[in-house]
Amino acid sequence: MINGRIYSQTGRNELEIITFNNDGSDAELQNYRAMMGIENPYVRDNEETVFDAYEVNGPPTYIIIDQEGTVQYRSDGIPNFDIDAMRAKVDELLGL
Repeated sequence: MINGRIYSQTGRNELEIITFNNDGSDAELQNYRAMMGIENPYVRDNEETVFDAYEVNGPPTYIIIDQEGTVQYRSDGIPNFDIDAMRAKVDELLGL
């Protein structure tokens, strides 16, 4: 998984990855996370507060927000995702 790869390459003290979910039951989500080895924290966003604030239209959406709260990277949907670009932005923000 993308989250696990970036976590393992940077260290959890330097980067926090939070998954927001608004679909399916908690049991389904826990089973999926266990099956995929996802360990980062997640937040249930049933009211879609975060989804609305960041104009999330659907999964997967990846957003990197810096320490000042500014969006530094965004990828909406599988066709637009580039793990190398995402990793480069993480490295840049961490000064690596």
